[in-house]
Amino acid sequence: MAALLVSESELISKKQKSKLIFGLLDSQKAFDVVHHDILLDKLFDQNIDPDIWEIIFDMYNNLTSKVKWKNGFSNSFPVRQGVRQGGILSTHLYKLYINDLLTELEENGMGQYIGTNFTGCPTCADDIILLSSTEEEMQSMLDTSKRYSDKHRYKIHPTKSVTINKYSNSKTTKSEVQFKLDDKNMPSAKQGTHLGIIRAIKDQNKTNIQDRISLARRTAYSLMNVGVHGTNGLNPKTSYMIYRVYVLPRLLYSLEVLPLNNGDIKLLRDFHVNFLRQIQALPSRTAISAVYLLVGALPIEAEIHKRVLSLFHSIFSSNNENLKKALERQYVLQTHELTFLNRVADILYMYNLPPWTDLKDQLPSKLSWKCKAKEAINSYWKVNLQRDANSKTTLKFLCIPNLDIGKPHSIWNSLPPNIGELRKATIKARLCTGTYIFQSQKARFSNMNLDATCPICQLEEDIIHFLTRCPVLEGIRRESLSVIKRITINKIGLGNWNSNFHERTCIAQLILDCQQLALNNILPLDDLFLNSIEELSRNLCYRLHLKRVSFLNI
Repeated sequence: MAALLVSESELISKKQKSKLIFGLLDSQKAFDVVHHDILLDKLFDQNIDPDIWEIIFDMYNNLTSKVKWKNGFSNSFPVRQGVRQGGILSTHLYKLYINDLLTELEENGMGQYIGTNFTGCPTCADDIILLSSTEEEMQSMLDTSKRYSDKHRYKIHPTKSVTINKYSNSKTTKSEVQFKLDDKNMPSAKQGTHLGIIRAIKDQNKTNIQDRISLARRTAYSLMNVGVHGTNGLNPKTSYMIYRVYVLPRLLYSLEVLPLNNGDIKLLRDFHVNFLRQIQALPSRTAISAVYLLVGALPIEAEIHKRVLSLFHSIFSSNNENLKKALERQYVLQTHELTFLNRVADILYMYNLPPWTDLKDQLPSKLSWKCKAKEAINSYWKVNLQRDANSKTTLKFLCIPNLDIGKPHSIWNSLPPNIGELRKATIKARLCTGTYIFQSQKARFSNMNLDATCPICQLEEDIIHFLTRCPVLEGIRRESLSVIKRITINKIGLGNWNSNFHERTCIAQLILDCQQLALNNILPLDDLFLNSIEELSRNLCYRLHLKRVSFLNI
């Protein structure tokens, strides 16, 4: 939420073409220098429950420590400062320790405002940032921060703390003011990090996105040892689940507070789609809708929208009235088209959800809101991706109505944990998505400069020819297809087989995606039966592929 206030202040500065100065303060060993007596006094002043105060008092009173060296221990010594690293209460205690500084800045009117709402020091624990539109005010805020740190026995690093003079108007003359902290010059930087977000003079969104993509790529590389890659790795269904848990959160961390444009989204989309292609071993020419739907994945835009809506609920279910009023003012005055509530309003309209003005008055529970938003987002993208898939001739053999968000296709869903079976499924996935290259496609891509005939039998080669007609592959086809035919006849009867499978296209559909035939009531909706057809057809496609490749390599 603190990062969101910084982004909103930036948008106002950009719209008004005014100056905005950031002061990023680095507290030396912040959690280690919290003085216990001062902390307990501040807790007492908050009028908290006496029992809770005594529990915290017992945690830190008469605290001692020893140093272990080799096999011995030093004499014990008292510990009078520092909160426990990693403790659940530690960040909350530090917030209380630093809160009087933020209150003093606000009461003295020092810092940036959004209307009448103070946004001069949006801070979380030891991650402090100061915002001001004038050099004099910024220097006063720095002096106040330094005086407070001396009083509370912690240090602000004068060289690691930086100021950023951000200008949204290139014609504005750059300030020559040198800010000071403890009588030492503070560095003036082009960018700095606050709450994991890079704040920069220019190209801020692009810089953050490149940083996120770099981190996500390193995370993905680190997962390759466990099999999160293509043909010789894990089932793509499993790889995608790992990606959602480990990679996607790092890729999208805090991006919901930034006003991203279409160019920014494209950078994220390219990484997202390329990763999904790689774990499914699909070529770059694969239709994007198929890349998503085969593993049941959402586009990156939808993942960002989910996070924006979750942040919206967190804000309006909190007690932070200052933030709510600042955001509402931004929306009412339409200070910028990319303010947070403008983006929320567009997203809610896009997914046919109630407007935010109605939601804030009757806010659902967190769980209820997440379920409702997830259902609306999944439904919207299911319809749009299926519509796009229906327009692709390369996907004519896929059972598109069965493709859904969160539901992998049977190619991956029926796959046993076996590398050999994964290789077979990869070939079938390429056949189903129209990315397995036959001579007819090569001829079309070369403006008919190449021959479209099968190099094995000299007949025109396409997917129907490969699966049902090529005489050189007949031995393999007869052996495997006879088994598929037998179990299908046992299920639907010989009469139904003869009436429905007299055309080669229907046989090709049975081999590639029998779910479509079940949807058309030609085959029964029996999962065990359909999975057995899937397994047999997977073996058939792979054996035909190996035979074809062996002939072409002679």
